[in-house]
Amino acid sequence: MSPSRPAKPPLRERRKAELREVILDAFGEALQQGRTGTYAEIAELSEIGERTVYRYFPSRDDLLRAMWTRVSGQGGFARMPQSEADLTGLIRPYFTGFDSLAPQTIAVLLTDEGRRLRKLMRPERVKGYLSATREAANSLPESERRKAAAAIQALHSGYTWLQMREEWGLDGEAAAEAVGWAIDVLLKDLRRRGARRLSPE
Repeated sequence: MSPSRPAKPPLRERRKAELREVILDAFGEALQQGRTGTYAEIAELSEIGERTVYRYFPSRDDLLRAMWTRVSGQGGFARMPQSEADLTGLIRPYFTGFDSLAPQTIAVLLTDEGRRLRKLMRPERVKGYLSATREAANSLPESERRKAAAAIQALHSGYTWLQMREEWGLDGEAAAEAVGWAIDVLLKDLRRRGARRLSPE
C-alpha cells in the first residue's frame, strides 16, 4: 500500500494564493523602480484590477505587513524571535531568505515605504527582542537590558545582511554564521556580567 500524499488545497484556494503573490510581486517591483507602490501602480504592474488588489489587501498596513512576511519569511520563519533559541535559529532562514529576494529586500530596507513598514513593525520588534534577551540580561537594570536587546537586534537585521553583502561580499549563509557567532558572544557576556553596566572592560 503506497503512502498517502498530503491533500492539495482546493483549486480556488491555490488560485487565491497565487494572486496574492502576483500582487506582492508587483508591489516589490514598484518599490524597486523607486515608486511608492500605490494600489493603482500595483494594478498596472500586475494587470489585475485595482478593486481586486483592495479585496486582497484592504489597507496599506495589510499590504506592508504581507510584504514584511514575504521578505523575512522564507521557510515559514516570518516572526519575531521570542527566545534565545530563536535568535540563533532564525538568523539563517532570515538571511538566506533575504538572498532569495534580494532586490525586494533592498527596496524594503532603503525606500520610504520600507521605512514606513519598519515603523509599523517596531512595537512587535521591540517586544520580541526584549523577550529573546530577557534570560541572559535578567540581572541588568531595565535601561541596560534595552541597550543589550537593541545591540542584538541590530545584528539580527536586514541592514546587517545588506552591509555584509555589499561591503564584504558575504552571502546569507556566511553572514548568518558571522552574526550567529557575534550574538553567541554577546549572550555569554550578558550572563557573566550580572548587574554590571554595558561598558567596555
